[in-house]
Amino acid sequence: MPNETPPLRRALVAARKARRLSQLQLALRLGVSQRHVSFVESGRAAPSRELLAGWLHELEAPLVVRNEAMLQAGYAPVYSSAPLHDPALARAREALDRLVQAHDPLPALLLDAEWNVRGGNRGGHWLASLLVPPALLAAAAPLNLLDAFVHPDGIVTRVRNLAEVGPALLAHVRHEALGVPALEARAEALARVLRERLGEKGLRGRVGTAPAPCSPPPTQRQLVTCRSSASSRPSAPRRTSPSRRCAWST
Repeated sequence: MPNETPPLRRALVAARKARRLSQLQLALRLGVSQRHVSFVESGRAAPSRELLAGWLHELEAPLVVRNEAMLQAGYAPVYSSAPLHDPALARAREALDRLVQAHDPLPALLLDAEWNVRGGNRGGHWLASLLVPPALLAAAAPLNLLDAFVHPDGIVTRVRNLAEVGPALLAHVRHEALGVPALEARAEALARVLRERLGEKGLRGRVGTAPAPCSPPPTQRQLVTCRSSASSRPSAPRRTSPSRRCAWST
């Protein structure tokens, strides 16, 4: 039986491909030779701590992936981690709550690393009531936005330009799944739903592109989705972009 590729090498290659960078492009960004990038990815050379940190930064790897890669390479983690309810993150929670509430009545939702809804303002709850099946809203467990998207009566049925935003969303979720293994099953569920609705050709068309946030229904001009994770630093708000928008049907 062939030896399994070490997790560090798998993570580095997967993160580079997720950013759609060649070894040469990454090498130019890092200021090293393409040969050295190839040697690190193949296991023939070990990266220094500084090179690995810069490598992961250039690939915009999630913080949890950066910490895991450092551990696998034999270095101490770069970032501290704690659950959001930890007392040490009290100020971060307060900042996130203020950020979400400041956008009211425009919809704003607070999501954790697995896309579970952990908070929101009145506009966010209003939007959820329009797009999410009542059965999911009434469930005792936290609402998962990806589950709500792929539900037979869920958000996917309300997006009119699915061929544009669906593949981009899938690429985004698959990229995040590199650092959050719990997202892998949801990413594949999303892929199945999109494949059923768009076909294999439609799904492949733009699946590698980086997604841009979607704008809310015509009655609202902006949807801000804040993502929380185990990091002690709150994520920045995501603002709408004119380059890719969701067309909602309510």
